[in-house]
Amino acid sequence: MFLDLAVSVGVFLTHGISRLIYYPVPYLPTGGVAVDPEVSIILPARNERDHLEQTVRSIWGARSGVTYEVIVVEDGSTDTTPEIADSLAHAALPRELAQRSPEGSKVPVPHAHESPPAAGLNVIHTGGLGAARARNVGAEAARGRILVFCDAHVFVEDGWLDELVQLLRSGDWDAVCPGIAAHDRTDLAGFGQSLSGSGEIRWLPKPEQPQAVPILPGACIAVSSEVFRQVGGFDDGFRTWGFEDIEWSLRMWLMGCRLGTTPNTVVRHVFRKVHPYAVPSYDYYYNLARMALSHFSGPRLARLLRGLSTHPMRFDLLVEVLSHQTLERRQELFNARVHSDEWLVQTFALPLE
Repeated sequence: MFLDLAVSVGVFLTHGISRLIYYPVPYLPTGGVAVDPEVSIILPARNERDHLEQTVRSIWGARSGVTYEVIVVEDGSTDTTPEIADSLAHAALPRELAQRSPEGSKVPVPHAHESPPAAGLNVIHTGGLGAARARNVGAEAARGRILVFCDAHVFVEDGWLDELVQLLRSGDWDAVCPGIAAHDRTDLAGFGQSLSGSGEIRWLPKPEQPQAVPILPGACIAVSSEVFRQVGGFDDGFRTWGFEDIEWSLRMWLMGCRLGTTPNTVVRHVFRKVHPYAVPSYDYYYNLARMALSHFSGPRLARLLRGLSTHPMRFDLLVEVLSHQTLERRQELFNARVHSDEWLVQTFALPLE
């Protein structure tokens, strides 16, 4: 309990978190000695009132032999997401605690078939940090040896977590993803991603067995907490949304990690035409430029930066990216590399030459 409190306070001070609803419930195995859960499932959520509860209850309802906690990072929502998240945290308490809430609220305890895990659900309220930083906040509060980052609008199946954990336990992979399907069309699924010449993603077909892929989609990523911290987490310099999962995946490969996907489990994802919050095009292209400058050189860098050519503020954007220590970060990352960006492009036949 003291460790959980210390972690919570540390996260609060580091990121200026507005409010913490933190209910650490230790997992008690047969011997009765409290241990941390093996997995921390981290859900960044901003204006997710339509899907957050469904996502959490889908996770609770899926059969799994793995102990886990759920961490919701409620990132400055302007709808009812904060209240929904807090209600789920209360519902995740053991029954005898849930019935005597400090606020006296009457949140229903989950039905038997959708019972939460013993490790409970924790909520961290932040003030609009963006996708990358919100994920990092969740990772700092996590107690699991494995981190699973999911969007707050996904639906999982029985055994999904066991499959991802087993792949990481095998030692063949440092990070993995399931297939990602449209929530209403499970026949439309992609298994990892690659890059187009302009920096946009393209989905890869289903493999016959677990195989390496250049990019793990942010909809669902599993990685050991140790590896995640060794590579520096997601880039805190990214804004709002866009390219944070691509940049992280490329950095993982360049630093000698192995990323893979599996054909054996699929997570359904709600693909939306419009974000439930504003994503300025300036921020989107800022992230593209920061990613390109962090990892690429020569014609590969020029090819990616060409994607900025249609933005009316492209020159201001580049000046701002460069003023935020991007070149210093670039040098640090180049020094830490195991592979070159040329190796990465050739290994996965990325059309960036």
